[in-house]
Amino acid sequence: MPVYNPLWEYFTKVENIPDKANCNKCKKDLSTKNSGTTNASYHLEHQHPKLFHEYSKKKELYAKQKQKQSQKKSKQQSMIDFGVIQPYEQHNAIQKQLEIELVKMIAKDMHPLSIVENEGFQLFVKLLDPRFRIPCRATLTRTLLPNLYNKEVGKLSFELKTTRDTGTY
Repeated sequence: MPVYNPLWEYFTKVENIPDKANCNKCKKDLSTKNSGTTNASYHLEHQHPKLFHEYSKKKELYAKQKQKQSQKKSKQQSMIDFGVIQPYEQHNAIQKQLEIELVKMIAKDMHPLSIVENEGFQLFVKLLDPRFRIPCRATLTRTLLPNLYNKEVGKLSFELKTTRDTGTY
C-alpha cells in the first residue's frame, strides 16, 4: 500500500505518463522519475512559498498522527504479547453472574468466606476466566451474601403465600 504524502494535494499525476506530475496551482509539469517527490517539493517551496508552508504543516501533522498510531499499535501489540488481559468492569453482566455463582457455591458447599483469599483458589479461578475479579471477603459479607439471602427469602415467602393447604393431617 503506498504511503500517503500531503504533497499530492498540490500536484496531480499526469495520466498515461507514469513519471510526471502537474502542479495544481501553475499547471507546470514536473518529472518524478528519479526524485519521487523531491522535484515537486522543491517546486512548491520556490514557486509557491505560501503553499509550501501549508504543505509543511500538513506533513508535520501527518507525521505526528502516524507516530501516535504506531505507538498505539505497538502498545496494543505488547499487551497481546505479554498476555495483559483487561478484567471485567465492575457492572459487567458476566462479572455479576460469576459473583452470584461464587456466592451460591460458598453457601451450598459451606466453604469459608476466606476461600477467596486462598492462593490455590485464586489461581484456579484465573485459569477458568482470567477476566473475573474475585470479590474480597468484605464484599461477600456486606453485599453479595445479603443480596443472595434476600433473594432466597423473597422466593420462599412468595412460595409460602401461594401455597394452599392441600390436605389434612
